Amino acid sequence: MATEASPVVGDDKVKDSQSQECPKCGNEMSMTRIIRTEGPSGMFWVCDDYSCGTVVNKSGVEVEQLNLT
Repeated sequence: MATEASPVVGDDKVKDSQSQECPKCGNEMSMTRIIRTEGPSGMFWVCDDYSCGTVVNKSGVEVEQLNLT
């Protein structure tokens, strides 16, 4: 009788791709769609600590911080 494969095999890879550590404060970052009137728009990693405001593009290059007012 064949043993059944664990359904958790690919979950670790998915979780790793859905979060990243902030290079400034060390908090978790989330992938977010940003639409700006000035500056680059698209998908960016944004720090979950909004007082930090760090924004990193998909390539890992830090871009201008968000000004949340």
